Amino acid sequence: MQTNPLFIQAESLRKAAQWTEAEAAYRSSLATEPSHVAALFGLALVLQETGQWLEAEKIYLDLSLRLPQNPIVAMNLGNLYLDQGQFDAAEGQYLRALQLEPQQALAWYNLGRLQQQRGALAAAEQAYLRALTLAPGLAPAANSLGTVWQTQQRFEHALSAYHRALELQPDLLAARNNLGTALLEMGQLSEAERCFRQVLAQAPDFKEAWLNLAQTLRSQGQAEQALTATQAAVKIAGNSANLALLQALTLPPIYANHAEIHTWRSHFSQQLAELEASDLSLKEPWQELKITPFYLAYQGLNDRSLMEQWARIQRKLCPELLYTAQHCKAYRGPRTAKLRIGFASFHLREHTIATLFAGLIQHWDTQAFERILICFAPPTGALMQQLKESVEGVLLLSDQFWQARQEIADLELDILLWLDLGMDPRSGFLAQARLAPLQVVTWGHPVTTGIANMDLFISNQVLEPLAAQRHYSEKLVLLAHLHPYYAVPTPALPDREHFGLGGQSHYYLCPQSLFKIHPDLDPLWAELLRQDPQGVILLPAAPVPAWQGLLQKRFQATLPDLWQRIVFFPRLSPRDFQALLSSVDVILDSAPFGAGNTAYEALGQALPIVTWPGEFLRGRFTQGFYRQMGLADLISSSPKSYVERALALALQPELKQVDSQGIRAALPLLFEQTRGLRELEQVLLQAWELRKQEI
Repeated sequence: MQTNPLFIQAESLRKAAQWTEAEAAYRSSLATEPSHVAALFGLALVLQETGQWLEAEKIYLDLSLRLPQNPIVAMNLGNLYLDQGQFDAAEGQYLRALQLEPQQALAWYNLGRLQQQRGALAAAEQAYLRALTLAPGLAPAANSLGTVWQTQQRFEHALSAYHRALELQPDLLAARNNLGTALLEMGQLSEAERCFRQVLAQAPDFKEAWLNLAQTLRSQGQAEQALTATQAAVKIAGNSANLALLQALTLPPIYANHAEIHTWRSHFSQQLAELEASDLSLKEPWQELKITPFYLAYQGLNDRSLMEQWARIQRKLCPELLYTAQHCKAYRGPRTAKLRIGFASFHLREHTIATLFAGLIQHWDTQAFERILICFAPPTGALMQQLKESVEGVLLLSDQFWQARQEIADLELDILLWLDLGMDPRSGFLAQARLAPLQVVTWGHPVTTGIANMDLFISNQVLEPLAAQRHYSEKLVLLAHLHPYYAVPTPALPDREHFGLGGQSHYYLCPQSLFKIHPDLDPLWAELLRQDPQGVILLPAAPVPAWQGLLQKRFQATLPDLWQRIVFFPRLSPRDFQALLSSVDVILDSAPFGAGNTAYEALGQALPIVTWPGEFLRGRFTQGFYRQMGLADLISSSPKSYVERALALALQPELKQVDSQGIRAALPLLFEQTRGLRELEQVLLQAWELRKQEI
């Protein structure tokens, strides 16, 4: 029988992804041969591709009756159901296909896709492996297997799978894009960037590759290029809330000068204004937004109005964020004799936040309170294991926003204490809701949240400047004493030889993340190095090598004759870091965003820190610790005295010894003390009583 030329044309058009023309050709072919099985099958594929699911399903079901022993029909019907999220129906068809042909590799592959979408990663892995055993050349199965392993954080396995997929099918752009995302997660940013650029060279309209490239560039501190890549995605897909937010929240970690700070601050402000005037919306906050305006705090200015605007925009884009838990609507007091308090943070894991606040939670009053840890990931590591065992309950949140929010609501908390807000978008979105009658935040991230449902910001008298309330949207509560319970660090012996700190040089260590190295510091350090020809400033190497290059480029411009005496040391183990602190001549605080946890670590070893307090809380921790210890005379009052004090400590070792003795004698005033903690408990009890009366 002669093949219908219309059918041949339709097949050609389908393979070229010309869906509208292919559909018309198939229908014309079927008009002359209504029972042409291959034409019916091709039409169903086109209808499935274009979202005409009901007609496609009708054709597949008809073909199933005509060809009951055909596994391909069953498999494609399964694909149709999978596209619609009908997992059980899809599974039934895949199993039917495998019953008809157990060695059908594509059916195993599609069953793997189903299990992966269900979140059954182990089952998906086994299905993909089975598909590859039956068809070793099935590149999409190797690619999908890589995505499973990547989700499981088995990165080396994932890389191997992606490379296999690309060896089998070099033009499988999805695999090359996925390879880039794995490298991005592993911190291999240059290699990731190369992958995404290779994809885009072949497929300039690959939106996800543009967004992945933007993320990679943003991570490398290349904010301008990241913005360009995001705008390329907008040209392809049109504007949307998440793309507009990505443009707004793109901020550099390292600034070349003050002018650049003001340029990017203006960019952020303008983008917020456009978002506030837009009709865009967010449907799935956790899926659609993965970053925050984190780097805004490091510009050194008052962020209150911008943070309030940012919080408003989140609520405008997603009004459902303004949820009130049922027990808060008609609050009648605690369920038991004790108040239930939740301690929440995205960073309750091996992180500075856990280090700062674990002692506070462990020593909290258990006579009046029931303590619940609210974690975003399983508590791991020795510190978190101890913390987990010390509290009355632990809630491990779902990775789905709406479910996670309901899980917190179901706790029926009396008080919700956020240890930090502003470093991760997931906690920020949750904090918009009213999940407890009293909701407070403290200074894990020392910047106002701008969130209307946040009642109090817990800070300390020794930390804040006069009239600090103007920096906060929340009501500012100033405790008379610091509230963290911080254990005295175990002293580490100095070992200059181990760190290569030889010769006659004086080593000034600023042990802060590079995004804290503000342009304000450049003239101070220039003066220090000029007055001490033997001086060397040490900075920690960044986890992102490109940041180091950006900072060196700035130093070459601002300290052209001195920049080579600013040296980067490699990342160290916690114990080696402690030893380095004790091995250098001088420890420098950064400004205007200063030390936090590292100040505890240094002072705990009775090591003086040269600090010049900033205008905002974020730059006032070290001076606050000194004040708590009764050592205000160790605080520099100006940039000039900051330099003078650093030089004095380096050039007069006996002065450093005297300062260390004073710090050592005052350690009990800063470490392992509960005065501030007890004050915080009383403040929360009183605030809770007031809130109970208001509701």
